[in-house]
Amino acid sequence: MPGLAVLLLLCTSCKIPDIEMPDAPPENVQQAGVTGKAPPVLNIQNEAPETDRPEAQQPEPKEETGPKILTALETAPVLTAEQLPDSYNGLELPVQGATGYTSVYLPLWRSPSDSDAAQQAVAEWKKREEVRRQQAALEEAQRKIEEAARQAAAASTAATTDEADPEGSPAPSADGTEAPATPAADTPEAPPAEGTTEAAESASPSEAAPAPESAPAEPAPAEHALAEPAPGPEPPADPEPSPVAGAMAMLPSGTDFTILEEQGKWWKVQCTADYQEDGEKRHGEIIGWVEHRYCLINLPDVIPSMIYNATNGYSSVFASCGKPLKNITGKALYTGALTNQRLGQKEFMMPVLYAMAPRLYSAQHAALAQGNCLILYEAYRPLETQTDVSRALKTLMNEDAEVKAAVNSSPWSIGWFIATGASNHQHGYAVDVSLARVVSSEERHSGTYRYIRINQYDLYQMPTPIHELSRAAAAFTTPVGSNSTTAWKSAKLAPGMNQTAIALQGYCTSAELTPLASEWWHFNDLAARQSVLGSLGKGDFEIRSCRSTAPE
Repeated sequence: MPGLAVLLLLCTSCKIPDIEMPDAPPENVQQAGVTGKAPPVLNIQNEAPETDRPEAQQPEPKEETGPKILTALETAPVLTAEQLPDSYNGLELPVQGATGYTSVYLPLWRSPSDSDAAQQAVAEWKKREEVRRQQAALEEAQRKIEEAARQAAAASTAATTDEADPEGSPAPSADGTEAPATPAADTPEAPPAEGTTEAAESASPSEAAPAPESAPAEPAPAEHALAEPAPGPEPPADPEPSPVAGAMAMLPSGTDFTILEEQGKWWKVQCTADYQEDGEKRHGEIIGWVEHRYCLINLPDVIPSMIYNATNGYSSVFASCGKPLKNITGKALYTGALTNQRLGQKEFMMPVLYAMAPRLYSAQHAALAQGNCLILYEAYRPLETQTDVSRALKTLMNEDAEVKAAVNSSPWSIGWFIATGASNHQHGYAVDVSLARVVSSEERHSGTYRYIRINQYDLYQMPTPIHELSRAAAAFTTPVGSNSTTAWKSAKLAPGMNQTAIALQGYCTSAELTPLASEWWHFNDLAARQSVLGSLGKGDFEIRSCRSTAPE
């Protein structure tokens, strides 16, 4: 089996050398490398304590290498069924006391009923507007029918008049007025003018002299009436009400809060915000309700059994063909670990959309049942970091032909390895994960609730180091629609996908997460995406705070 893993790694498109990490990791973080070395995990000691060694033996100096690298997948249970994490509404710990963040600009309500009232007002206004539009359309249709009928009647009248016109009807005179064919009986005949010829004497009265002027006849409507102008769009009967009318405050994206309670689709939260009270603007602590589908939740607060290692929070390992990205590799790209009172230690902040958390719990639980564990390297990523990495990769591609061929050659392009705009990481429904083998764990408590933490583990050999931006990291041989939940099922695995990468994919897809074709470590929650499709987060904030407390 080790030989098979080596053979699979040789199939990749470029050589991936080790990347050395900087010498100054965050406080309480065990330093380690990326390939062949342990990732930094907070408060985890992989060396046996001094008291466990025989007293007669003096330990020999040795290089600290951290966890072992396993090339073959193991599936024998390590934890008993009783030791496995509990489930509280699909999570290892209740959401009460966890830290959350708004992913978009979001209203804070005094109660869910206030939101319902605002939504009801908008719905009723839309119904009234629809009735008004339908009535206006009916009236316009009726007007057109009546106008067409008038025009048809006028045309019919004109045609009847033309047919009934007798021979010898009066012809128009020179001045445009009609003259009678014969003089009226009581009108004396005028004598002929001097010097007229016989032809003139025999001329008809209409030719000899014009008839007296008379008022012109009233024109027929069909011939002279102008069509009425079509009415323009009518203004609404009343202005559209605001869907956030009555909200206590509007929380900017990235606002941090402590979750106090959950009711259906709502969280009761406590946060610091600008708000209105008694007609005055104020700033301070406030308690209200938010719709949680638009919120992120800090994963260590609710799935503490996972191993968290946000390398971008202290020393990024982004690379391409094993080559560092300028001003990216080895740098802290955003805030990393923070003190977490709920867990009693420093821990990385790893938020995702709340709807995604139960699916990650399912994947982790499946792995733990076989003695394995997910390692989460990144969840939410700020847009600024996304664009910085994209820019650095483009620069490296322009300078290095090997990198350009490994990133931007058919069927792949740079967008498959690092999005040039807002990505799923900014939207909150993407994670970058790897796999470890559990060696031992310990039971802990937060408030009255028990949970487990992995305190010793070994790493599995994966197709490439995490965050290797090239086709060597591809999960499938060709691109697969990233917004399809099923397209990946018929895709062909890339040659570099080894047994452990396939196992990781199995744990995640069994939890209804969707793999990304170009990165063996990247999984999306498309159901969570669908729930916020009309209001996706932009990633325009950085996580800099932790408000976690123990659940009661």
